[in-house]
Amino acid sequence: MNTTMNTTMNTTIAAASGLVLVAVLSACSPAGDDASQGQPPATGDLPVVDVYDITETPSVSDMALDITQTTMNLGGGALDRYLYTLAGDDAVYGAGRPIVVDAGDTVRLTASNATDTPTNIHWHGMNVPNDQDGPGIRIEPGASHDYEFTATSPGTYWYHSHERPVRDQVDEGMYAPIIVRDPIDASYDLDQVIVLDDWMVDGATGRTEAVGEVDTVNGRTGDDISPIEITGGEIAKLRLINASTARTQQMSFPVDVRVTHTDGAPLVEPYTTRELAIAPGGRYDVELAPTGGTDETVTITNERDEGMVIPVRYTAADATAAASPFVAPEPTPLDPELLTRTPDVEMTLSSTMGSSGVAWTINGETFPDAESFDLELGTTYVMRFRNSDVYQLDHPMHIHGTHFRLLTENGSPVAEEIWKDTVSIPAGTYVDVAITFDEPGTWMAHCHILDHEDGGMMTTIDVA
Repeated sequence: MNTTMNTTMNTTIAAASGLVLVAVLSACSPAGDDASQGQPPATGDLPVVDVYDITETPSVSDMALDITQTTMNLGGGALDRYLYTLAGDDAVYGAGRPIVVDAGDTVRLTASNATDTPTNIHWHGMNVPNDQDGPGIRIEPGASHDYEFTATSPGTYWYHSHERPVRDQVDEGMYAPIIVRDPIDASYDLDQVIVLDDWMVDGATGRTEAVGEVDTVNGRTGDDISPIEITGGEIAKLRLINASTARTQQMSFPVDVRVTHTDGAPLVEPYTTRELAIAPGGRYDVELAPTGGTDETVTITNERDEGMVIPVRYTAADATAAASPFVAPEPTPLDPELLTRTPDVEMTLSSTMGSSGVAWTINGETFPDAESFDLELGTTYVMRFRNSDVYQLDHPMHIHGTHFRLLTENGSPVAEEIWKDTVSIPAGTYVDVAITFDEPGTWMAHCHILDHEDGGMMTTIDVA
């Protein structure tokens, strides 16, 4: 987690590649609102047209979603996988069919299960009524379910199965992005969704979780990854989503990018960086606005050489540096008492070896026997996540139904205002957050390394 932020936003930063990034605050020209969709037959090949470039994608909030099983061509082989797609659309979308709506839209979606396994949908990061969240719903094979909720908060989210064992369905592709657009998003020259994942083609690695050996971007790997194309004077919004079930993606950028959102929540103090650690389930929005006098192709990569190489094709132009349309929110007042309060809720994360393998625990117990918590609607609580795992593994903890504010790390105050729905707790540390629920119901809290969730590191929070 990055808690040291560069807030000098009106500087021009030189890059080693010869490109530079300028981050200033004003407006750009709006993009169009029509989309072109390329849909090849269901051969396992991915669509030619990049549906994850949503720059001109219209808002569609009433839809019929099919949950299907198909094959996908990846790295020269064919993989069996699950797929979220629109009814009647037989294209194979590498990261599922994105849903794009505008803030304030009412989403009405009928999900039909054409697979051979029960499933459901969790709207990861979105504040929806409890009866619309995934864990309390089961869609049997051949059945359908109607979801309806208002997309209240703009941001980058994703939707995925929450039917246990969750890892099996998400790892095999039962997920897709859902984007709730802010009106200012139309001012970006490019609005690009980038879904990061790893797939098991020949096997898996990892001590206590499954990690695939082929890295993908929107279902593509290596030379098949669609390039980001940008011209001098333009500005791009990149929406990064880590759909990996276990791996934190350590992303490296060839030039400075400006981080504007974490887990869909806007930052009061945007910052520039060339490195991002994105935990499983986490999201970051960044701005890319290169300038320079020479055409160049550079790459965005992760920490390993397994196919995640995103080309950035820059075309030089005689233009001034692009201006950012992002407007930071006003700071939210913080009661200083929260920084020193004894936690109202504490979850100690650990593990133990049992007869059937590793058991992942919260306060010494596994789900459904783990301690649950009763909280009052609208009341702010201090919640502590303490990582005492004997395997010395990080645990990215995700809470359904709300965002929370980071307060302290190992007792040291987090200086910046950061709101998240998934926070990685490093081994041997603790993190305190301030959390308030605005929707009643039984909400899940769990590790988003999905093997750990399935192995017991999950509990419930009952809000009334």
